[in-house]
Amino acid sequence: MLFGRKKQRSREEITGERSGRDLSRLYAPDGIELFPRHIRTSGRYRRVYAVPVLPAALTPGFLERVFSLGDVEVSVHLFPVPAREASQKLTRKLTEVLSQLHLEVERQGKIGNLPVLETLKRQIEEVRQLVQLGQDRMYYCCLLFSVMAPSEEELERRASIFESETGGMGLKVQALEFWQDRALHHLMPLGVLPPFSSRWGYQNLLSGGAMCLSPFISSEIGHASGAFLGFIEHTYVPVFLDLFSKELLSPHMFIFGQTGSGKSVTASVLVGRNLALGRRAAVLDPEGEYRILTEKMGGLHVRLDPAYEAGFNVMDLEPEYDERTGDSYVDVPGKVREVVALFSSVLEFRGRKLTVEEETTMEEALRELYGERGITRDPESLYERGKALPDGSFAVGRVRKRMPTISELVARVEEKDPELASLLRPFTKGGTLGFLDCETDVSTSEAPIICFDLRATEKDATLRYYATQAVFLWLWERFVKACRQVEKIVLVDEAWVFMRHKNSVEFLLNAAKRGRKYKAGLLIATQSFRDFASDDGRNIIAQCSSSLLMRCKAEEARLLVDTLGLPEGVYRKLPSFQLKGQGVLKVGEESMAPVTVYVIPWEWELLEKQPDDMF
Repeated sequence: MLFGRKKQRSREEITGERSGRDLSRLYAPDGIELFPRHIRTSGRYRRVYAVPVLPAALTPGFLERVFSLGDVEVSVHLFPVPAREASQKLTRKLTEVLSQLHLEVERQGKIGNLPVLETLKRQIEEVRQLVQLGQDRMYYCCLLFSVMAPSEEELERRASIFESETGGMGLKVQALEFWQDRALHHLMPLGVLPPFSSRWGYQNLLSGGAMCLSPFISSEIGHASGAFLGFIEHTYVPVFLDLFSKELLSPHMFIFGQTGSGKSVTASVLVGRNLALGRRAAVLDPEGEYRILTEKMGGLHVRLDPAYEAGFNVMDLEPEYDERTGDSYVDVPGKVREVVALFSSVLEFRGRKLTVEEETTMEEALRELYGERGITRDPESLYERGKALPDGSFAVGRVRKRMPTISELVARVEEKDPELASLLRPFTKGGTLGFLDCETDVSTSEAPIICFDLRATEKDATLRYYATQAVFLWLWERFVKACRQVEKIVLVDEAWVFMRHKNSVEFLLNAAKRGRKYKAGLLIATQSFRDFASDDGRNIIAQCSSSLLMRCKAEEARLLVDTLGLPEGVYRKLPSFQLKGQGVLKVGEESMAPVTVYVIPWEWELLEKQPDDMF
């Protein structure tokens, strides 16, 4: 129409888009600067990688090392393959393998690839059977990584670290040159599947392999690796706890809960799972509950009973480590003081306090015994050349010198002070406290776990006190200090028993403060918090970077919350737990969440307990 009304154009026609409907407007940056191997958006540089090769075997959480690098984004695209298509592809692949097998082996007589081809044939047949029977499913997988940095130089540095780390994991990563803008689009959480081409590195995975690409890190609490503990309440996210993580100030943990809360089972499975990680453990067991675990894990069970020799010598020496100089040395004067303090404290516990002169006499006798063996500050002085042994065999190389025994100490003291010797005679072989008068004949270097069973000492206060102090002394020398380079856990179960004696408290406090230097983590479990409400008790707990607070009475919960300065919600939560194994896990200074400890079915058999003992 010549003079008709001019049609008014819509906003969509003017802008070329439908306002409010284009999702790209929600995530598009202000601008994009493209480079062949990276891209710059919003002032940050990033490089996107595809993964054309995955490791032959995938394990749950194998990408955690990548997640923990920081400034790395991961995008996993999974597309289910129809069963018919998967079966056809597997049949075609099997035909290719059979043809190659026939051509190389049967016709040409080449057997170099025979083992590989037969293994591949068997694997394809097994996978095809699983898919055809509906027991498993196949997926197409595309894995993309993005490394980010504030500058090009920093990007190159981080990319180098990333490529080195993934190479060590068996991943082959490939920067998507000239495709960085396309890769960024598929990296974002839009559900846009990359095209099916070799450039994007698609892989075929079964359900198990696809599951292994899922992140197992809890955003609420826990670590990327370590021992599996259980699940977060309500969200059921798995929690892994690494007591020796560099994120923690110390490797110590405090477990508290009333009788029947699942405390001992929790401590047992934590010890067992840390042993599976290659760590070692020592257990102070007042109730005799850890014998079965120790024996089934191939450990050493030491029964502290007046009727048996304990098998370890409290007068053994081990080198110390000087952090200032980096050298090792033998602290003979320190050991002399420790042994004198041991006997002095036990005699005082029995009602006879030693005089300064008597303690000096004992010190002189000990120095003479060590001096006669040529033991000095030099660690090499603890050894001698190979020689004939009492059993008729011959030792080659360095042999550890025989250490003094309690009988030898008492005999030397008798030459100087007969009255003091008579006080010490019950500690010699044949006396009521003579079960420690022996040479060390247990090898802690080979046992993954050693358990000190104190149950036989519960009826005699003096006997338990002496056994406890001796174990502390020997444990520090021959387990903590002697295995300096090995991560190890010292479990103190029913710790309230040890908090009633000053010397035991001093040992726990010393171990809590110095344990990290020797890669030793304390795992303290107790059913009574009141014994830790003292200044020393609070200091011990303050050294623990991790804690698991389980069910307890309201009065105990109030004392715990007020003493440790915990949120009021913890006070309301602790008495409300209904199931064994439930607790509030605190890791570090800020992370805290309610969790449920999970015991794997075969672990019940290992512990010889029933699920009713826990849940």
